[in-house]
This record gives sequence, structure tokens and C-alpha cells, in this order.
Amino acid sequence: GDDVNIGPGSIIQDSVIDKGCIIGGHFVACSGETEVKIDDEYHQANIGVMLGESCSLGSSVVAQPGTIVGNYSQIQALKLVSGRLPNRSLVL
Repeated sequence: GDDVNIGPGSIIQDSVIDKGCIIGGHFVACSGETEVKIDDEYHQANIGVMLGESCSLGSSVVAQPGTIVGNYSQIQALKLVSGRLPNRSLVL
């Protein structure tokens, strides 16, 4: 997306990052096979992370494959995230 800032030393594979996200250094979002639900059907896919609009991530955050982070979420440094985080989530 537009106006995205990604810190140095980050590894990001097969991911979607929406506009306005600020990501600290050493962010890791590696692609991996995971199960994705689309219209009540489950599919196997190789994906990284999906970050919504204007998310803020501290340094050294690790996102497991298939993680979805809602819009305007904030994740502090040194956190492991997975699954689905709703909009405006705060991970301390």
C-alpha cells in the first residue's frame, strides 16, 4: 500500500500490507502453508501476513503464516502474532 514504512532487516514473503502501516525493523512474515476460509470453504494456501490499514508494529515482531491483522491495530515489539486480530487490536 501507499505510505508504508518498513524497518531494516525485515523478511516479508507473500504478504499484503495496506496503506499507512509503520513496521519496525526485523519484522518477520514468512510464507507458509496454512488453511484459509473463503465463503465458508477451507483452502490450503501459501501466504504470509495480511496487515490492514494504518497498523503500527514495533521491532522484532514475528507473524505466523496466514495471520490477519485488522485496520489500525498496534503491536508492541518482540511479539509473536497469529490467527485473526480484529480492527483496532492492541497487543502489549
